[in-house]
Amino acid sequence: MAMFKKLKSLFVIEEEEGIVLPKSSTPEVLESKKKQVAEIAVNEDVTAPDKFINSLLQAIESNNLEGFDYLEYKQSLKSLAGMNMDEGTRFNSAFAMSKTMGASKVKLLDSAKHYLNILAGEKEKFTTAYQNQQQKQISSQEEKLSLIEISVKKKEEQIKKLNEEINSLKKEFELKKNEINDASAKFALTRDQFFAAHKKVSEQIDADIERMNKYLTK
Repeated sequence: MAMFKKLKSLFVIEEEEGIVLPKSSTPEVLESKKKQVAEIAVNEDVTAPDKFINSLLQAIESNNLEGFDYLEYKQSLKSLAGMNMDEGTRFNSAFAMSKTMGASKVKLLDSAKHYLNILAGEKEKFTTAYQNQQQKQISSQEEKLSLIEISVKKKEEQIKKLNEEINSLKKEFELKKNEINDASAKFALTRDQFFAAHKKVSEQIDADIERMNKYLTK
């Protein structure tokens, strides 16, 4: 645990808002970071959470090379951080101490690349796990979403068909209603015409009966 805390102190700065990468970087390092960001399309506004920082540093700790390497050199750099010297002087001073421990520029660079490879492996494992979980949690849900969308379209088509049938029935209803009204009007006219004719003829007969009773003798 002590070794891990020591390692963590070399790579991160703990602030109130979370854990961030050290702010003092050379143009080459900044350019490298830009390329990495472009490759994985990350949001620069997202703060690196402690759990991921710890996971990556634990991987580095588990693969720590024997002897004096990049990690020990970085510790030397940290010990000189409070000294009043520019960055170049600090790096060269730390390197001078490193050479007394048997380190060389090639060994330091190779060991640094070794840890980058460790991080690359962790990134690959994370990406695989991430994609698997994405496939499980998101892609499967997208398939369900697609099925729901298809079902909605089918229901919409059914509703559209029902609306067309309803409109057709409404037109048929109005047509039949008008036909019934016309037929009823015709029947009423025929009835009235018959009753008018019946009245006219009946009245004539009634008048003749009245006259016959009046004028005719036994």
